[in-house]
Amino acid sequence: MKIYTDSDFFRRASFPLFIDQYTIGKGEKIPSHSHSFHELMYVLEGDASHEMMGVVYQLKPGDLFVLEPGMGHSFQGTDQETKVYNVMFQRECLHHELSRLSEIPEFMKFFYLAPFLRMTSSFYPYTNVAGTSRMQLEAKLQTMEQEHKHRKPGFELLLRTQLIEMFVLVSRDLMQVQEAERDQSQQNQDWINLVVAMLKQQYTQPLQLKQFSRMCGMSPSSFAQKFKRFTGRSFLSYKQELQLQEACRLLHKTEKTILEVAQEAGYDDLSYFYRIFRKKMGMPPVQYRKKRVDE
Repeated sequence: MKIYTDSDFFRRASFPLFIDQYTIGKGEKIPSHSHSFHELMYVLEGDASHEMMGVVYQLKPGDLFVLEPGMGHSFQGTDQETKVYNVMFQRECLHHELSRLSEIPEFMKFFYLAPFLRMTSSFYPYTNVAGTSRMQLEAKLQTMEQEHKHRKPGFELLLRTQLIEMFVLVSRDLMQVQEAERDQSQQNQDWINLVVAMLKQQYTQPLQLKQFSRMCGMSPSSFAQKFKRFTGRSFLSYKQELQLQEACRLLHKTEKTILEVAQEAGYDDLSYFYRIFRKKMGMPPVQYRKKRVDE
């Protein structure tokens, strides 16, 4: 399976964002491939087949989805052309904006939780945008395509802005749909399972209990109680344990500085990292590294 990397699409490593419009020809087969970056795909017209994780889906106009790095997928054209927009980007390009967007439960589900929901048989991987929202979304994609093509001064800022506005628009659209179709029978246990799976992948991100509680449709206190009952630990304790495990691995397996280790493990405050590490491990990070080296 071919793996596309940053150098295949991004002109500059300092601005990892790319957009183009692609036409899947009649009967064209695009072999299975994956990417080292996120890919947002929007279907303008057509009905090509899209395969992910061994399941084949029929695309339709208005379908929108985000694929995480490493997700293999392929396409098969039908008897008509299928036109799509592809937006490739690294999450670091939108680090601060994504942190703010994560306060919106619908965005959390669309962007962060989808990889785990794909593991369930009942999950449909696309959001279909319709009506006024579709017109607005297509206008933003068209603007992004032109800005990326002509690359006039300030185009990077405009591309970021349009992409963030798209995420907000989609989140609001999802909110309306989910308010109309909310299924009250969703089991709390299923949500906690998904949250635990998500935490194991995203524990270095600035995700908080209140964000997960909103996403699950629970009050913070109810979510905290259910999380502790299921895992045996509080949300904060569980997240910290994952972060400290990563910090210990980096201290033992790499030569990164203590500051780099702290940041990669999800700690922005170095003094707080020192305090938590000493409290949990019984020694400061430098001593822990030396001890592991001497073993």
